[in-house]
Parts: sequence; structure tokens; C-alpha cells
Amino acid sequence: MSDDQIKLYDIQKNELPPDRRYRFRTLQVFKCRVCGALTNEVRRGGRFGASLVCECPNSSEPWHYDLAAKVEWLGKPHPKSYKAELRSEIDEERAANALKIKNNVVGPADVSQTLDFHWIAIKLFGD
Repeated sequence: MSDDQIKLYDIQKNELPPDRRYRFRTLQVFKCRVCGALTNEVRRGGRFGASLVCECPNSSEPWHYDLAAKVEWLGKPHPKSYKAELRSEIDEERAANALKIKNNVVGPADVSQTLDFHWIAIKLFGD
């Protein structure tokens, strides 16, 4: 099946595969808050597949794990000078790993509908 023939589901309209398949592709594209990689692959998660989960295609890479820890640490309360230094370090690491970033967008996805990964749980199923 070519990329143009893959069925893309519009989850903003609550379109989901009728056969409850585990992984499927969406019209929306999701951006990783850690490395900026793009994907339109979504999987069912939670109890009985009641929620949707988006996973970065690079999440199993050691550099991504280290970068994710720093991004999470940046979200905690720190002095401004420390945050600025940490932000600079994160930017340097992102630049150093830019060539390693793999996107995972298949089909004629709508890149104009790029959303953060956390959008799925918040928008579809509430807080």
C-alpha cells in the first residue's frame, strides 16, 4: 500500500478505526516537545484502549532520554540564570543531535495541523 492509500483518521473529529486496531495513522501530525520529531502514528493505550498515545520515533535513543530529562528539569522552578543556562544546554544538545532525528509521518498528513504530543489526552478525553 503506498503512502497515498493509507487511511488517515481525523481525531479532532473523533474518527477512530472501526476495528479498534492498536496502531493507526492520523491526519494530524504530532511534534515531540523534546527533539521536535514529527509523527502521525498513534496507538491505543490505557484501560481497554480508551485513550490514545503518541510516542516519539526517537524515544528509545539514549540521546533522547538524556535530553528529555533536561527538558523535564527545565519545567521545574529554578533561578532565572540556571534556567537560561539549562535552556542553552538543551539547545546545544538539540543541534548536536539534529541529524539523528527521525520523523515518522506516513500518508498525506496535514502538517498545518501539527500539535504537541500531550494534545491527544487533553482534547479528546478531558483532563
